[in-house]
Amino acid sequence: MGLDRTLFVCNLHHNAPMTAELAVALGLAACKQVFEADRLLRSNDWSARGIPCDGVPEPLPMLLLQGKTALVVGYGEVGQRVARIMSAFGMQVLATRASASRVELDKHATVHPPADLVSLLPVANIVFLCVPLTSGTSRMLGRRELEMSLLPTLLLPPDIGAQAAQGLRACERVQVVLCCWG
Repeated sequence: MGLDRTLFVCNLHHNAPMTAELAVALGLAACKQVFEADRLLRSNDWSARGIPCDGVPEPLPMLLLQGKTALVVGYGEVGQRVARIMSAFGMQVLATRASASRVELDKHATVHPPADLVSLLPVANIVFLCVPLTSGTSRMLGRRELEMSLLPTLLLPPDIGAQAAQGLRACERVQVVLCCWG
């Protein structure tokens, strides 16, 4: 007299909009040196930090997004939203998707198979990791990949970021912003 029950497990992506918006917000903050500018203002340093001029300290280095390249690793619900937003900034968007077997053009990105990641890193100005933490993604970016790239900004989920932290020790030019992926 057992009960016949079926259990359906679904990924609803209910947090995809919020997660994508947070990723983009942190990316903008890193590219525009918002955290450093805030630190300087809180230490009572009100020097101008924008356009260089006589008698003013060097401006903070900022990345102009228009005309640059964003790489979205993981082109699922979150990754597609990030790509749409970054393309609106006038960026070329490259992406990788686990199920891609060849390069495909999408409305907002050029989507590559995962094997292309190593060749895409050197051309990216900003990278968003939009992948779940699995045995296949936990060591996706290591010391070798980080040293070969010229990334001013790298966005990592905390779990993957912890795995990549060892590679970051020797890569002082890479700025890391941690954010949570749903």
